[in-house]
Amino acid sequence: SGRGNRSVTSARDVAIYMLREKSGLTSSETGTLMGGRPHSTILASLSRYSERRKSDPQLIEAERRISNLLR
Repeated sequence: SGRGNRSVTSARDVAIYMLREKSGLTSSETGTLMGGRPHSTILASLSRYSERRKSDPQLIEAERRISNLLR
């Protein structure tokens, strides 16, 4: 099926990061919530996102805004 749209992938990575880090769900549980993705896909997403967030302060700001909306 090829790679997905980059903006969709980025949004998915944020969602996966927030689910995993903020809720304490396991990789398997997160994968189930994200459409049945395998835990290895979740781990790859978390790794990719963690690297991106080191050099992109906008990602941290997006996390903050999303967290505020979910309160």
